[in-house]
Amino acid sequence: MTDIFITEYQLSDDQAIAELFYQAVMAVDEKYYSLKQKTVWVKNGQEAAYWALKLQGHCALVAKKGDKIVGFGDVYDDGYLDHLYIAPSYWHKGAGSLLCDALEKHSLRPIRVHASKMAYPFFLKRGYELKETRQVIIDDISLTNYLMVKE
Repeated sequence: MTDIFITEYQLSDDQAIAELFYQAVMAVDEKYYSLKQKTVWVKNGQEAAYWALKLQGHCALVAKKGDKIVGFGDVYDDGYLDHLYIAPSYWHKGAGSLLCDALEKHSLRPIRVHASKMAYPFFLKRGYELKETRQVIIDDISLTNYLMVKE
């Protein structure tokens, strides 16, 4: 995707990130997560102020096509890749790989991620290994994710 470029996160990106996060989670096929699960997943991330707090103080990047944000992600200095979300219209078009490549370059090894059911194959193809299957409880709703590590 030569027309996609990666840039540093800016506070002015927060509203677009909140909208992209909501759209990406709600577009996840219900074979992975039910509507009820997706609704609790997006609960806090619908507000721009949430992302202003979550994405400051460490490496946070956005993928853009022109002026439009088509993805975002962040990684801490200790190697924890916290978020990696791509707009649904850019799924399977290389934006996720481009963004993940850039995040991995900013991180110490090993890199750890808590991958969703849908993201699990993406990280597996990138050389991450499954370490643990987890159940996260949000408002009494259980969501499965996978602790994965890349050495």
